[in-house]
Amino acid sequence: MSDSTSSLPSLSSFDRHLLAERLRIRRHDQTLLSAAHVRAKVEPHQWAAVQQALQGIPPRVLLADDGDLGRRTQAMALLKELALRGQADRVLVIPAGGYNEEARWVRTMHHDFGLDMEGADHSWIEEQRLRQDPDTNLWSRPRQRVVVPKSVLRYGKQGRNLACQPWDVVIVEDALKLFQGRTVADSQAARAAEAVQQATARIFCCEQPHREGLEAFWDLIELLDPLSVLAHRKSGSRGVLHRIVRRSPATVAGVESAQPAMVRHAVELSEAEQAFHRAATTYISDVYPVLEKDIDYTARTFTEGMTGALLEHPMAFVKALQERVDVIRVGRGVAFSEEAEALLAGDRRSEDLSEEKRTQAQDELRAVADAHSDVMLDDELNRIVALVEQAQALNPHAKTRVTRNVIDEIREETPDASIIVLARQPSTMRAMQAASADASWHERVVVHDTFYDEEARAKVQAALNAREAAVLVTSWGGAMGLDHIQAETTHVINFDLAWHPPHTQHRMCTMQQMMSRSELTWHNLHLPGTREGQLVATMYEHVHPLYEVATADSTVDGVFDSLDAKRTVMDAVRNDLPADQVLQGLQADLDACIEQLQMWQESDFLTCTSFDARDTRQVESMVAAAERMYGAFDERAALVAACIGRNGGTWTSHGDGTYAISLYAEGEATRYAFDPDTARTEEVEYLGPGHPLMETAAERVLKSEMLSSPVGQKQAAFLSTPGITFVYRLVFEDGNGHIVHETLYPLHVPADGRAPGSTRGERVLQAGTEASSDHPAVGPLRAQRTVLQARAEAALHEQVPMIEEQLASARRTRADQEEERLKGCVQHHGPPMTEAEDVQMGHRHVAIDTHRTLDARPPVLVGWCYAIPA
Repeated sequence: MSDSTSSLPSLSSFDRHLLAERLRIRRHDQTLLSAAHVRAKVEPHQWAAVQQALQGIPPRVLLADDGDLGRRTQAMALLKELALRGQADRVLVIPAGGYNEEARWVRTMHHDFGLDMEGADHSWIEEQRLRQDPDTNLWSRPRQRVVVPKSVLRYGKQGRNLACQPWDVVIVEDALKLFQGRTVADSQAARAAEAVQQATARIFCCEQPHREGLEAFWDLIELLDPLSVLAHRKSGSRGVLHRIVRRSPATVAGVESAQPAMVRHAVELSEAEQAFHRAATTYISDVYPVLEKDIDYTARTFTEGMTGALLEHPMAFVKALQERVDVIRVGRGVAFSEEAEALLAGDRRSEDLSEEKRTQAQDELRAVADAHSDVMLDDELNRIVALVEQAQALNPHAKTRVTRNVIDEIREETPDASIIVLARQPSTMRAMQAASADASWHERVVVHDTFYDEEARAKVQAALNAREAAVLVTSWGGAMGLDHIQAETTHVINFDLAWHPPHTQHRMCTMQQMMSRSELTWHNLHLPGTREGQLVATMYEHVHPLYEVATADSTVDGVFDSLDAKRTVMDAVRNDLPADQVLQGLQADLDACIEQLQMWQESDFLTCTSFDARDTRQVESMVAAAERMYGAFDERAALVAACIGRNGGTWTSHGDGTYAISLYAEGEATRYAFDPDTARTEEVEYLGPGHPLMETAAERVLKSEMLSSPVGQKQAAFLSTPGITFVYRLVFEDGNGHIVHETLYPLHVPADGRAPGSTRGERVLQAGTEASSDHPAVGPLRAQRTVLQARAEAALHEQVPMIEEQLASARRTRADQEEERLKGCVQHHGPPMTEAEDVQMGHRHVAIDTHRTLDARPPVLVGWCYAIPA
């Protein structure tokens, strides 16, 4: 072992023993112990949401904060706290839709919250079925924490099995959207709702619970807590608000609204580009009625995607054309030759075709149409080839040129800035990379389109943070796979034209969270010379002023999210409508949204509550108490170092607060930090109180003969007479025998006959310094230990019931509040209740009675120290 432990505090065997005992504590009814167990930076308002959720019996909460305030972090912190309390052995998480979101959940929970979970997507299911009997229920293990993409819910038998299993905790992100259509049997939404109904604790995350209107809001709350809704839905009472956490940056002290600077760049199209745009939109308009007749294909989905690709980049549009060709191939049951495929794809292979081969390919496409007697098909295939050739000639495209100019300007002003270009299609990303071939920063361009490759993601993250990559070209999903970007300045160029202002607002807020240390500037590219660009620009002009008016109420997000921007643009494309005519309908939609916004504001259901400086201080005090519970960071480091010194292993300090540690001499050392701030900064694993290595070290300390001595000697200046401080473990359990509160309770017994005291005992442990076992006062105290211990236990006999009553009083208050809500449910609903409601009511009463019951186990003496005046 390295001699790098000289900077750590020197702990006596008694101090190490007590610290090891403290590290075994996992449940505390008045403190969020998870605050000391996580590496993540959890803000006070986020801990407050956890605390509010825990007041429910059982915990059921709708986390509806504005996007800036971190609903996912709140859900993760709450899950960690429930796991520490032994209430989260079986957990189901259904994350928001997006690329590889389940992997991101698993990674974040492991690295930042110290809780191992399992990503269970389709490939995981197939792998498990190969290992086991195909009919095995994959979701029935007694201890199982899984993150499941919502598509798995409709995955045949395993989807049905998942929905009907009992769960301790179910977390649903984007809950309002997921549960739409849950009345349709065996649908994704119905199975998600069924899984929720099997859960004890229910955690919903939803930024805009009002997005679909008042009735949908009540449906969501009913699924969260049906008995509360029975009491309040018809009357419109605000009695359900104890289940809702909703704040905005303007109502939270110390939080600045994530409003990055937004710069708009006009992209002026050349004549050739305008001609291509007109030809492409005419093609989309013409092909729409053809697609409408094809019941196996969704015309609107296809044309929306094609229009979006057109607005992004010509090569993205070519990719969309290829998808149309695939539809034709499957629908007509034909196969194209290599040459015909190259002609339709417009890639490098088409450039290598000779005139003869090109003619043969065109004849082949014509023959396919002739074989089906389909003149329209012949025309469409010819138009696709012509569009592909036009797109190839537009290189580089105007948007690519403007993007490159923007990057040049940024790098000239701030050379160390991180630049992220968001596109949708890999073809667009490659075109962007090719267009910068002669730029000074070309070698530092990274294209990241491998959403599911964890190793590639980690390399991209490291390259950005090490400033090895100057420009990252990726999709929105690829960017969401990144954790934190540590640049002082970051510029995001939105190459993919955002259809809708609220979507852009959401992206900006999410990126701001990922770049908490960075000054973010958002660049939007728009096409003023096109009808679609004019429509999108008009929507921004109408909606953004309303954001400025409603800064303290994020309800505006959900209300204006109901605007169907894609429908508006598609109507213009399909019917070849001029922009001013479409804007009349858009204005009517905007007026309806404003009316709905006023209704929500008047109803007062979703008014953002405040979290002021006083609330912040209270939460910070609670977090500090949790951290003190497990000793200082350097004390925990000293315990691990001493354990390694006695039992073998390796320990090397890197001089930056991190250490390479292995508990075994032959084991591979891993880099850790004992301070969560250091762990975040250095991006290393946090060795918190609940980490397996720390638990192993604590167990070794308690079992080792050399370190397990429960006796110590301390000197303290505030003592006037000697005495003995006895340390007891106090444990309290609920009506089911589950531990709900445990603590170490030091009781100082003066030798002169004065009454024992716990406050003085705590001071001895904290302020006392190590004394020699040969001190003349130790001998008499050793001789009196049995008598003094009897006095300590007599005092405990009086004090433990008072501690129990203090804890029980707070629990009874929560139980009484919950019981009053249930009485209100019965009063408003009236008999008879359905059988299912009656069963739920019975379960809730049992849970309330269990919560109200508190019993103390016999105190256990874990050590004592002789306390001597200094």
